[in-house]
Amino acid sequence: YETVQHMFSNFTRDVRLHIMGLFDFFDNNMIQALKAHDFSRFAKYYNGPGQAEAYGGWIEDHYEAFKQLRA
Repeated sequence: YETVQHMFSNFTRDVRLHIMGLFDFFDNNMIQALKAHDFSRFAKYYNGPGQAEAYGGWIEDHYEAFKQLRA
């Protein structure tokens, strides 16, 4: 995005653009961590190491809840 305002405008205009922006942000390390279900490692790459275990736990909780919806 050319500016933060441009990014914000796109993200608030259409949820699809927000999701596409999220996936554009993911790098190979993040994708590999998600594929391995290593949510703390993903959180470390995404947010930094400060709260990786807490964020990873929240992501894992949501992942497990989603799996129950599919069952």
